[in-house]
Amino acid sequence: MIVVEGNVGSDKTTTARELAEQLGFYFMPEFKMEHILIDRYGNDMRNFYHLFPKRFRIPDMQMFYEDPMSDMTAVMRDRIFNCRFDQYLNAIAHILNTGD
Repeated sequence: MIVVEGNVGSDKTTTARELAEQLGFYFMPEFKMEHILIDRYGNDMRNFYHLFPKRFRIPDMQMFYEDPMSDMTAVMRDRIFNCRFDQYLNAIAHILNTGD
């Protein structure tokens, strides 16, 4: 397993995809908040934010950039950390189950 981390806009996805292809590894794209904000039917939860109080909204990067000192910033960072950790666990499970 090779994990590619870096700054926003540093072309990590393209580099990781090409590296995985060259080495014959399975490529897992990076976690994005859209993975949890858009359901399997294509409904974007952000379209319904005006119906919910602010504390019930799932924070995304746009909300963070608009108000980085918001109380929801910690919630967003925690959710991103948990989702990335879950993605790493899925990658390890893939390796242990397939040997790839």
